[in-house]
Amino acid sequence: MIQRLNININIDEARVLLASADMDGSNDLGLDEFLDLIFNDKDALNVNLKALPQLTEDEKDSLIKNQETIDFLRKDALQARDRRHQNQVNLILKNRLQQLGQQLTMQDELQKGYISYGRFERVIKKLEIDPSILSEQDLKILYENFKNQDDTFDYKKFLNHLKSFQLNEEVYDDPYSNKNQEPVDKKQLLLKSMKYQEDQLIKLFDITRVDAYSLEKMKNKTKILINKIQRYLPSQTKFEEFLKNKIQGNQINVKDFSHVIIQFLESVNERYQKHDLESMLSILQFGQYETQKTEEVIRILFNETDQEFYDRVQLRQKGPAPPEKVSKIDQPLQSIENKEQDLDKQIQFYNQDAGMTWYVPNQSKELSDILMKVENNLFNKTERAYKLFKDFDKDKDGYISQQDMKQKLEEMNILNGKEIGVLINYVDPTNKGYATFSEFHEKIRAGMTIVDNSGNQLIQMNSQPCKIFMNSAKAFLPELSRLTEEFKKPFRPQTNHTDIRPSTRFGATPGFKNTFENFVPPKTSSMFMTQGERFSKNREQFLQEEKANYNQKYENKLNRIRQYHQSIEQRIQSAQEQREQKDVSNLKSKQMAQWTYEHKAHLKNDYL
Repeated sequence: MIQRLNININIDEARVLLASADMDGSNDLGLDEFLDLIFNDKDALNVNLKALPQLTEDEKDSLIKNQETIDFLRKDALQARDRRHQNQVNLILKNRLQQLGQQLTMQDELQKGYISYGRFERVIKKLEIDPSILSEQDLKILYENFKNQDDTFDYKKFLNHLKSFQLNEEVYDDPYSNKNQEPVDKKQLLLKSMKYQEDQLIKLFDITRVDAYSLEKMKNKTKILINKIQRYLPSQTKFEEFLKNKIQGNQINVKDFSHVIIQFLESVNERYQKHDLESMLSILQFGQYETQKTEEVIRILFNETDQEFYDRVQLRQKGPAPPEKVSKIDQPLQSIENKEQDLDKQIQFYNQDAGMTWYVPNQSKELSDILMKVENNLFNKTERAYKLFKDFDKDKDGYISQQDMKQKLEEMNILNGKEIGVLINYVDPTNKGYATFSEFHEKIRAGMTIVDNSGNQLIQMNSQPCKIFMNSAKAFLPELSRLTEEFKKPFRPQTNHTDIRPSTRFGATPGFKNTFENFVPPKTSSMFMTQGERFSKNREQFLQEEKANYNQKYENKLNRIRQYHQSIEQRIQSAQEQREQKDVSNLKSKQMAQWTYEHKAHLKNDYL
C-alpha cells in the first residue's frame, strides 16, 4: 500500500511502523490502530527487529497484495461508521424524547405497551428528522432491536433505552497534552515540533485586527458549527448543562473547550474542519491567558446577534479579566484590612494620627506615607494617566493584576515588601486580583494626597474658616454630645423614681374659664350667627347654591355663544344656496338663448 502511494520505504522500516502501531500484539491493525499510525505522532519506534517474525519475498508480496487485509480494514471501517451513526440517531431521538413519548402513547389506544411498525413509522415521520440522518433502513434496525415475538414494536422498552442512553465519546488525542515521552533523536524531535505547529496547533486570531471580509467568513463558519451542535443540543439550557458537566468552574480554557467540542462532534459522526473550530474560538474572544467566562461563551454562541458582534469588534472591547492563579500574588494582603475595618468606629472629625492642626482624610498614617512616596516618584513631572496605566500593565491584557503592580513597584524600588502589600490592598480592596483603568486611576493619580476625584482640597487648616471643616464639626456634634453624656453619667447622683412630685405655687389654681361665651357679635355684624345657624347641618348650603348659580350662568353664556355661531352658519349656508340657485337660473337662461339662436339660424339657412 505504501508503494502504491509512491513512498520510498524498505521492508525493515515498514515492519517497524506496523509493529509500533500494533498495540494489542495481534499481528494485524484495526481501524483505530491504522488511523493512529497515519495521523498521530508515535515516538516509541525503537523496535527490536530480531524479535519480529521474518517474512520471505513471497510472503511480503502476498501481505502487500492480500485481499483479506483490505477486506478486514474495510469491514472495521464500516463497523466504526455504523457505530457512530447509531450514536447520532440515538442522541437526536433522546433530545426529542418528550415529543416522541407523547406521540407513541397516542398511537397506543389500548395502552398495551406495543404498536405496529406502520404506526411507529408515522410517529417518526411526524418528528420531521432529515432523511439523510434517519433513513428507512435505520427505522427497520430500530424496529428489529425492539420488536416482540408477534412482530409488534415495544415502544416502552425503546423509550427506556433512550432515557438511559449515554454517549460513549471516542478517544481524542489531545494535541496540547504533555505525554511522558522517551528520549528521541533531535532530528525526530525537530520534525515532530514542526508538524505539531503546522498541523495540530489551534491558532486564535484577534478579531479586532481582522478585515471585514475575513470577519464575515469567520462568523458564517461559526454559525455552521453551532447549527451542527444544535442538532443534538437544540436549546441553550441543554448546551449549558453539557458544558458545565464537562468543564467545572466559571472560567473556560481554550484547550478544554476545543477538546470538548471535538470529542462531541467526532462522537456523533459530524464533519468539521480545523479552520471552523479556529473561527469559533476566535469569535469567543478568549483573553491573553486563553480563558473566557462560561456565561460569556454561552451568550456569544446563542444570544449575540450579528449587529452586536460587529459592534463588539468595532469598539474593541477588552477581553476577559486574567484568572486568579495568574493575577494574584502569593503573599497575604492583611496588613491594612484591620485598620480599614476600624475606620467606621474612629472619629470622623479629624485624623488622630495627624493631630488637631490639620484636617486630613481619615486613613492610617502608614498608608498616607506610602501614598506620599508613590506620588513623589510617579508624578514628579507631567505624566498622563493612560500612559501610567500601560506602564503598570506588564502583560498588556488591559488589566493591572496584582502581579503586574508588584513587578512594577519592585522595578521602581521605592517600597519594601510589606508596603507593596498595603498599596495593592488599597488599590484592590476586594482582593479580586486585578484593577481596571477607572479603578486604578481613582486610587493612583496626581495629587491623590491633596485633592479628591472631584478636585476638592482634602487638607485644610483648623485655624482658617472652611466649609468642609464646619460641616465636619457639625457632623461631629452628636458624637461629642454622646461622649460628654457618658463622661457625666458616673458623677451624677442616683435618683429615686418613687419620690412624690413636689408641689408648686400653681398646684391649687383652678382651670381657666371659657370666656368665649361672654363675647357675642352684634346683629348688624356679618359675624353674627344665631344658635340655629351655628349648629345647622347645612351651614355650607350657600356655597353649593353659589356654585350652582355660577355654573348656570356659565352654561347660559355658552348657549348664547353657540346660538350666535349657529346663526352665522345658517346665514352663510342660505347665502350659498341663493348663489347656487342664481347660477342655475343663469345657466338655464343662457342655454335657452343659445338654443333659440341656433334654431332661428337653422330655419333661415336655405341649404339645410
